[in-house]
Amino acid sequence: VTDSEDEEEKKEEGAEGDEPKIEEVDEEKEKEEKEEKERESEEGVSPLNQPLLQSESSTNSRRLKKKSMKMMSPAESLALQSKCERYEEHITSLEERNKGLEDSLQEFVHELSELQQMADILKKA
Repeated sequence: VTDSEDEEEKKEEGAEGDEPKIEEVDEEKEKEEKEEKERESEEGVSPLNQPLLQSESSTNSRRLKKKSMKMMSPAESLALQSKCERYEEHITSLEERNKGLEDSLQEFVHELSELQQMADILKKA
């Protein structure tokens, strides 16, 4: 009789133990659905209806729109322009340096191949 009572108690405990899990899962699903609805209301479009990958032009146009809405003073504009010029000069110098390094690497590879050929000739002799 005690064995059957123990089994019934375990079944009841198991059933009681399962109920909170089901409730937790339901609560999690509700939270996820609620968050998704909030995102939809903020964005205006369901994430399921959005394209998987946004094209570069659409993201760039968004950035341009955001930037164009901000008004700058002439001083800020000049500061930004000078900053852009410095970056452009830096990029140009890096490109020149890169070109020099590529040429140097090309020479090194050529010399290395010549040395490899000489080593092969010496091995055969």
